[in-house]
Amino acid sequence: MTIQQLSEFNYSLNIFNKISKQGINDSTENWLLQALPISTPFFAHLVRYYNFPKLHRITINRNILGSNKRIKNIDFLKYPPSEIVNKYGRCNLKKNSIFYGAQMEITSLTEIRPKAGDLITKSIWKTKDIHNFKICPIFHIQPNNGTINPKSYELEREFYKEVDKKFSGNFREAVINLSNFIAFHFSNEVDPQNDRDYLFSAFFANKLLNELDGGTIEGILYPSVKSNLSFENVALKPEIFDKYYILSEVHESIVIKDLSDGGGGLLMKGLTDCTEFDFENKLILWGESIMQPHEEIEYFKEKYNLDLT
Repeated sequence: MTIQQLSEFNYSLNIFNKISKQGINDSTENWLLQALPISTPFFAHLVRYYNFPKLHRITINRNILGSNKRIKNIDFLKYPPSEIVNKYGRCNLKKNSIFYGAQMEITSLTEIRPKAGDLITKSIWKTKDIHNFKICPIFHIQPNNGTINPKSYELEREFYKEVDKKFSGNFREAVINLSNFIAFHFSNEVDPQNDRDYLFSAFFANKLLNELDGGTIEGILYPSVKSNLSFENVALKPEIFDKYYILSEVHESIVIKDLSDGGGGLLMKGLTDCTEFDFENKLILWGESIMQPHEEIEYFKEKYNLDLT
């Protein structure tokens, strides 16, 4: 690779970053989908094995059912069917479904950020058997709250060792520059009203999951932007999630305070817990016991249209 070719490649990455900063629209979306494959020759990534014995996921009921109605179908707590995925996500292209979860409940809550009045369902998924998942971790970027993530430093050190073994000269620099570009876009805040701004991370997530190592990568471990990059989210292929995980617990809560008042933090009132399921028919077997007094439930029904039937 000549110095001129390296300069042209770096120039392309700079153009991509400028488009990202301005916000991606219809025309730039189509152009980017045509232009991004120029990076393919320099695409390399660390592969590591992780054990996630338990994953947490938060579902806002109205996002699934259109109202504060109780979720009874187990599938509604997992991932959407690919045919109805019409927006980019951090790790998914359009018409591509991914299971998103976290190793801690607080990370999932911080990511989803439900609003006051939302009925939410917390689901806990456990592995059926011990399994070490083949994962691509996203690194290079440190937390933006003044703390340090030592795992990122270690992964970066391992990455440079592998790159030094496989590449040299200008080609090596192009590989490193692309890796930093990918990490930046996995950890970059995007406009929540413009899903196209996820295009960069979604494009490379697709390459990691479906092209790297012959498509054998099972998931991606990436920093939570809403958690100041201090904790990680887990994205798994749907078929991998279904193969290795089973629903263990579900918990219903109503959010009574969100972050919009500037006071910081969420306040929720627990409603119902459940550990009984009909897996054959994909049903959550909610009981009749409710944690809150009858008067409070009636208040929630009137104020938030709560429906636990």
